Amino acid sequence: MTQKKTSTPVVICFSGLDPTGGSGISADIETISSLGCHCMPIITSVTARDTLTIKDAWDIDSPIIIQQARAVLEDIAVNVIKVGMLGSVDNIEAVHTILTDYPHVPVILDPVLQTGSDDENALIEATRELLIPQSHIAVLNNEQIHLLAAEADSLQACAQVLCERGCNQVFISGSPDKARQITNSLYSSSGLVKSYQWPLISHRFVGAGSTLSASIAAYLAHQDSILDAVEQGQKFTWQALDNGRRLGMGNLLPNRIFWCKD
Repeated sequence: MTQKKTSTPVVICFSGLDPTGGSGISADIETISSLGCHCMPIITSVTARDTLTIKDAWDIDSPIIIQQARAVLEDIAVNVIKVGMLGSVDNIEAVHTILTDYPHVPVILDPVLQTGSDDENALIEATRELLIPQSHIAVLNNEQIHLLAAEADSLQACAQVLCERGCNQVFISGSPDKARQITNSLYSSSGLVKSYQWPLISHRFVGAGSTLSASIAAYLAHQDSILDAVEQGQKFTWQALDNGRRLGMGNLLPNRIFWCKD
């Protein structure tokens, strides 16, 4: 019997392989599937890591990344593009060419800027010049935003720099404060859109950031507004962390199917 096409929202994700299953493409697949979407995973790098540290990483050649992406993009309609770890300037340039061919598809940028290589400055510059202008929303932490907008002296000024470069919205996840809360902030070219406070969970995790950006991507794929996607993505991530699991000897892993209990 011939099956009809479904209306399942689709997110294509460019990211690295984390063998712990905590971050990278595993986090994308779990999160996006848990939220009722389909993930098309494009592997950009392979890492050797445990639940504490990344021990080594190997970038996938850019022609292979392009072949992976074009094979599925020419077959399956995609609702959202999520860009994570790319690992090299060549790979950033490759993904840039793909994004240029699909300008109507919202892009969620969650970059990995510090790789331990000698080319970190080149990676930061390529991200700023090629990916920021194509991003519907950039999901960054305090350290990343200051690397991408080193000339600015406050979070709002940093966000403004990236918006001036073409990024529509900038979401910055905060650091713990004295009240044991995390304050996250969403910015647009007009300034602060909204701040969010969340209770601090006193554990370290592998893949918290990946879970956050993937959940925002999934809600956008469901046609939620940016404001709703950011709010619901934070809620999903907090619950995944609150139900996190210690599977190894290092950091905890988010439980992205926390709603599925015995």
